[in-house]
Amino acid sequence: MRDSAHVLPTRADRDVPDVRDVLAGDQRARAAPRRAQSWARASARAVRGRSYRCAMQTDFDFYVGVWDVQNRRLVKRLAGSDEWETFPARSVARAVFDGAANLDEISFPTKGWSGLTLRLYDSDSDEWALYWVSDAASRIEPPVVGRWNDRREFVGYCDDTLEGRPVLVRFIWNDISETTAHWEQAFSIDGGQTWETNWVMDSTRVS
Repeated sequence: MRDSAHVLPTRADRDVPDVRDVLAGDQRARAAPRRAQSWARASARAVRGRSYRCAMQTDFDFYVGVWDVQNRRLVKRLAGSDEWETFPARSVARAVFDGAANLDEISFPTKGWSGLTLRLYDSDSDEWALYWVSDAASRIEPPVVGRWNDRREFVGYCDDTLEGRPVLVRFIWNDISETTAHWEQAFSIDGGQTWETNWVMDSTRVS
């Protein structure tokens, strides 16, 4: 959800993979899905250990249903800003392909636009690819690729650009219960050494 960072220390920053080693092999992989998948696999191994298989094809089934979403988003990203805005959203998600894919349609009534996330599970790589598109933009964003760890936390990355500047994007899903879920997005301009969180969503189940 890049279309919508001052460094904000969050619960996710305490224990996530160090992507410097992941990116060292190929800094040129700007939004190329296959290359993004390769370094997402490397980061996932650092999180889970080689013997732990944590991703399953129904990992995102927890989000099937209707959710009220409270958004907190940085007004200016990568500009040293600490001005945040809050706004509501309503999300409706459903599983397809027996859980191997997940569609999440979200509307932002006070913003006048909506978006859609398609999550696809790859059983060969044991990973998820998350694609985002909104009616406020004219392109499908590069996929965020990652997997779940043994703490029931999803961490995924992709390369993208912001106003012509290369950025590394990180998504985190965590704090999941039957009625709540937490998501956040962060950008890095130094290969993952430091992160600037710029968008946080806290979801509460409606049905």
